[in-house]
Amino acid sequence: MTTIRFILVSFLCVAIGYAQSYRELKGSMETTAGQRIEIRGLSGANVRIIPWEKNEVNVRLELRVESSDKEFESKYDSKIDFSVSPSKNVVNVVVHVEDVDEGGFSFWKLFKRFYWKKDVSGEIYVPKSNPLTSDFKYGTLTLENFDGELNLNGVSNTLTLRRCSAIQTIENNYGKTTIEQSGGNLKLSGSSSTISIADFDGKITADADYSTVTISRAKQGISLNDKSGKIKLEDISGNLSLDGDYSTITVKEVKGFVDLNSTSATIRVYNVEGISVDANYSDVDIIGVSGVAGKRISVKGQSGSLLLEDANGNVRIDNPYSNIELKSVNGNVELQSKSSQIIANVVTGNWDSRTEYCSLKLRNLTAKTISMTNKSDGIELRMLNAPDTINIQNEYGSVSVRMPVGFSGNFELDSEYGNISTNIPLKRKSRSSNEYATGKIGSGNGSIIIETKSGDIEVETE
Repeated sequence: MTTIRFILVSFLCVAIGYAQSYRELKGSMETTAGQRIEIRGLSGANVRIIPWEKNEVNVRLELRVESSDKEFESKYDSKIDFSVSPSKNVVNVVVHVEDVDEGGFSFWKLFKRFYWKKDVSGEIYVPKSNPLTSDFKYGTLTLENFDGELNLNGVSNTLTLRRCSAIQTIENNYGKTTIEQSGGNLKLSGSSSTISIADFDGKITADADYSTVTISRAKQGISLNDKSGKIKLEDISGNLSLDGDYSTITVKEVKGFVDLNSTSATIRVYNVEGISVDANYSDVDIIGVSGVAGKRISVKGQSGSLLLEDANGNVRIDNPYSNIELKSVNGNVELQSKSSQIIANVVTGNWDSRTEYCSLKLRNLTAKTISMTNKSDGIELRMLNAPDTINIQNEYGSVSVRMPVGFSGNFELDSEYGNISTNIPLKRKSRSSNEYATGKIGSGNGSIIIETKSGDIEVETE
């Protein structure tokens, strides 16, 4: 027991006085136009890369090492190596900041290096138009006003790029990436990270699972994959492709077509030219579709909710077990659903729905053709015009239709185990449990056929 106490006391005493050292690392090498600059070996550093007009790479770093063991500190090694590839196409800059192996093992080594700290900071000057590649890790890197092709591969960095015109690849998992007023053909990887891109002139392809992604004022198309993330995309000039399972998604102001796929997400879309959504178990709000894209508005999902408002273009919806609301839609509607509540207000276009166990309330509908099938719930239809054709079949549910005068054609109303109410002069018949009404108004070729089983029929003109 005495020996253990001695070791602990000695251990703590060593920790009281830390050994510190300061070193400057400097070096330079001439380059030629077009040579790729590759910077390797920096980890945990705070570095600015500064473009300049010289054909030269110049490294100016400061190294501070603090250790509980003076002997360890004195053996800490640091140096810079410059080399040119055999083809002379690549200039390698390798920064070594590492300790020297003392060799052997002792019980004392387990304790004597219990504390050490390394700080590396400074600047690396590079030709502003040469291609640049690096493998920075666990550090802070800033680069501004760079014209050459840029490939930065690393992990857990705080990365800031401004006014870099040819960004190609960024790898920064578990880090923070900020890109401003830049361009290129960007391929970005950043899992479990924070990504912010603004004013980017070029295509963006990003894989960023479990990340917070914010992109604004992008001038070309975007392809983004992000699982379990928080996504905000705004003011995009170009098409947008987005996969975002288990994510919170906000998309605003897209001058292009939006193709969005997700599961168990919260989705808000505002002011786009066209959209297709495939999103099971998701709440989806789409407000503002201009229809400029010229494609059908498509929404597919289940067990969620859908709001489609202020939309221009033909619509196809396949969304069972959901609450569906349409407001101010200018286009034909095709809808399939099951066990849902469906509300539509101010729809201008033909209506075709195939539903089961759904409640349908359509108000302020302007359409030439209405076709509806349903089961086990009611249909309420309020028209702003006299249509050409209505064909409704509803099992175990009622049908109520009100429309302006002006229809010209044939009526056929058939209610099994129900009643018929109408202010239109039709011939009525009763057959066992059926009530039946037929007739023709005017000389037109229109057709209104409504059939129910165990449901009432109401048709009124106003």
